Amino acid sequence: YRSTEAGAILKKVLQAGSSKLWPDVLQEAIGTREINANSLMKYFEPVTKWLQEQNVKETLGWPEFNWVPPIPEGYTGNG
Repeated sequence: YRSTEAGAILKKVLQAGSSKLWPDVLQEAIGTREINANSLMKYFEPVTKWLQEQNVKETLGWPEFNWVPPIPEGYTGNG
């Protein structure tokens, strides 16, 4: 957030547009051709944990009920 270094890297990556393959652009920008989501997972860990705790309280599936849609008057069932 508000990192001038990250902004400069992003600018360099975006300037390449579609002129090069993205792994080549990544290599030039940050020195590696590989990426992973570890930093994003760490950043969102608190909200992920909260969501998991909230989901434990939920019931999976639909409740049992006897409702059926009304059949239109004059419907014969012959498509």
